[in-house]
Amino acid sequence: MRERERVTGGHRWESASNFAIGSVATSLIGGLATAVYAAAHFHRLPAYGLIANVLATPLISILIMPFGLFAMLLMPFGLEYYPLVVMGQGLDWMLAVARYVASFDGEWVTGRVGATGFALGAFGGIVLCVLRTRLALFGAVLMVFGGTAIAWERQAQRPSVVISEDGQLVGLIAEGAIGTNRPKPPGFIFSQWQRALAVPNHVAPVVESASATAAKTAVRDPTASAAKVAEILPSVKAGGFMCRKGEWCVGRSHEGWTIVIVDAPELFPSLCEAADLVIAATRRPLPACKSSRALIVTAETLRRSGAIEIYADETEVAAPPRMRIEKSFASTERPWQRHRRYDWRSNDFSHEQGTL
Repeated sequence: MRERERVTGGHRWESASNFAIGSVATSLIGGLATAVYAAAHFHRLPAYGLIANVLATPLISILIMPFGLFAMLLMPFGLEYYPLVVMGQGLDWMLAVARYVASFDGEWVTGRVGATGFALGAFGGIVLCVLRTRLALFGAVLMVFGGTAIAWERQAQRPSVVISEDGQLVGLIAEGAIGTNRPKPPGFIFSQWQRALAVPNHVAPVVESASATAAKTAVRDPTASAAKVAEILPSVKAGGFMCRKGEWCVGRSHEGWTIVIVDAPELFPSLCEAADLVIAATRRPLPACKSSRALIVTAETLRRSGAIEIYADETEVAAPPRMRIEKSFASTERPWQRHRRYDWRSNDFSHEQGTL
């Protein structure tokens, strides 16, 4: 009898240890197998993802998935309530685990993953998993080269200027920081920029302190506002903005480009010639600009292009670099993009056109 109890206890311990080892191994393999895809899409890897998976796997295996299946089978008889209660409790505990691990606040920011590094890493992982001979080691070699390519591409050329899809947030990219035209930029968009570009710091704009009377006078007198912008532009430091709330922001990229953001539409004719890049994303109608050497970005162009990145194309040593525009949508001719060309005033879909 004692021998039987000893054998039974040994089997139970072995089963429990096998389950624990299996959970850890499954989570580790799954995390490694999907790491390159997670980095490509989310630009980061969770530092404590293994802990979260190990804690959540028993809940998924014992409570969530089985009782979800029971609920589905019992639905025709109207008896799904209690299995769904158990499944819901398992989901609550799984979310508690996620919140607990997220409180560790640990992640590896990979930055934007280039096509070469992604292809080498993904194909190397497939070779490593599929082949059963020594040729599988070739997959490991490809993954090493992929990781090296990702690290190299991360240090490759970053955009100099980034503009959100609605035009309300503009960023100047410098070494280790993003200067924005908003003291508190929208958290979701700004965090995406930080992770994709691997730039951790934020440079808030310098907001000009002006009395309400002076601000109103500047709005009523576009000439005075243009003169103020012309006065401020030479003193703006590269990588940052100076702003007057509700009217304009001026900034300078590290290449020397001058940027003006127009918040008051009535100022647009006076400011559209004041800089190399003029952004006027207001929804209100804009007055015409007589002539301008600047690249002009409006709400209309952003509706067609989506978010914009501007890169520096080096030309001559003494000349400022030219702007190279990278748009989120190269074309709006696809059926799921045609709505971006819709004009509610004419109730028609206009053709591809614009300044970008």
